[in-house]
Amino acid sequence: MSKLDLIRHLELFNPDTFKTPITVLGAGATGSWLALALAKLGIEDITVWDYDTVESHNIPNQSYGIDDIEQYKVIALQSDIETATGINIKIKPEKFTNQKLNGFVFLMVDSMTERKEYGNQELK
Repeated sequence: MSKLDLIRHLELFNPDTFKTPITVLGAGATGSWLALALAKLGIEDITVWDYDTVESHNIPNQSYGIDDIEQYKVIALQSDIETATGINIKIKPEKFTNQKLNGFVFLMVDSMTERKEYGNQELK
């Protein structure tokens, strides 16, 4: 059975025809679930940036488990997504600092300071 056999939404959305890269800035409460949902759709060109580590207070509202505590969020997320979907996302365990991005960009950081900082950067 292929991974596409497991995807029930192929009549509405075929991930093989979706070629736009996706970048998620922030792997917290919304970013971690977003990246997982996109991978479950079959999208493979996903890059997630986050320089934070998983803490115990992240477990209730983020996609991480207890075994992920003290790991970089993006490393834990990459492993969790690969386990759940077979897709190996690209990760950047660092702060985004105006690197060139292509495709769709989702700003999912939870800090208002960072949102303003990223919002003032020119995404090329």
